[in-house]
Amino acid sequence: MDIKSKKQLNNNHQKQESNNKALYKLEHKIEKLMHIVSTVTVAPCAIILIIWVFLITAYVVGRKFFNFQWIFVEEFTGYMMVFVAYFSQAYVLRIGGHIKVNFVFKKLTNKIQSILELSTSFLAFTLICYLTWRSIHWFSYGFEHKLCSSTLHIVLWPSYLTVTIGLSLFAFELALNLCLKIIKLMKINVSNIGINDVTKIS
Repeated sequence: MDIKSKKQLNNNHQKQESNNKALYKLEHKIEKLMHIVSTVTVAPCAIILIIWVFLITAYVVGRKFFNFQWIFVEEFTGYMMVFVAYFSQAYVLRIGGHIKVNFVFKKLTNKIQSILELSTSFLAFTLICYLTWRSIHWFSYGFEHKLCSSTLHIVLWPSYLTVTIGLSLFAFELALNLCLKIIKLMKINVSNIGINDVTKIS
């Protein structure tokens, strides 16, 4: 290997290191933001679940032993379930709790895995954006027409709003996750370029 080739290899290595550092910094900032979003969404879910357990327990015990008929419990626990179901999605995404099929996936190369992850993340983001848009229309409809529940005649738009906010936060989390997948693919490409340069010079 001549001096010119060594110099070229050294320059390419420095560029690769610089690119990797920039990508790692960006990745760290995105992960930090994802952590903030997921914490904000999961904290109220934890509180509501605790209230939910005590409320259901009191309802069952009261109905069994004291013949209490608390109609509001079934309706309010339904609203709580909607809140928890939609507000917890961002947290589940961050910890990787969604369903995965790794049997075939693990046998693929890192680059193909990254491309597939990027593709599925984009499809998921597109779908959730559509559902968010539909939920906004449904919330607007409920708010304008002052829709009420059939049991307690409580306005339903606050429950619809939790769906819209939950999906919006989930879409934002998916957008951040999509950025992470792009960074991961870029890091693989940068690494492959460095390997190819070494192979060519050798």
